[in-house]
Amino acid sequence: MKKKHVSLRRNKAICSVFYDRGIIESWGTGTNQMVQRCLDLEVPEPEFSEVFGGVNVKFLFKEPIITIMKRRKVEGKPAILSPRQEEILTILANNKQLTRREIVIHLESLVPARTVQRDLAGLKEMNLIDHRGQANNLVWFLIPRKKT
Repeated sequence: MKKKHVSLRRNKAICSVFYDRGIIESWGTGTNQMVQRCLDLEVPEPEFSEVFGGVNVKFLFKEPIITIMKRRKVEGKPAILSPRQEEILTILANNKQLTRREIVIHLESLVPARTVQRDLAGLKEMNLIDHRGQANNLVWFLIPRKKT
């Protein structure tokens, strides 16, 4: 799969939509693009296998998750934050308080409001942020940390 190969379209309708929308350039280049993006990000190359007539792609972390979680615990940080959650914390650090809609506008990439709501709920559960106000007018803010 890491070399030039024949592309087998399993669902031609979906392939056509992706091609027409510009999501894919041509047949048979996706696996090579995945490998290149992993190399660009300095993470291990994905592992490809064929399973029951389908293709399985396994993406590996640069280091084991347990190592990351232990290091973050020693540093006094929450176990794992997604890059978007990190971005939300930075946005809230630079603004005293924002609504979910305002947070969505500040994000670098276009993200559905529901996804941001899940991120906010996760950050609240980790006791990193909180909100005040009524249902449609909630404003989110960082929970102040005591300096040690």
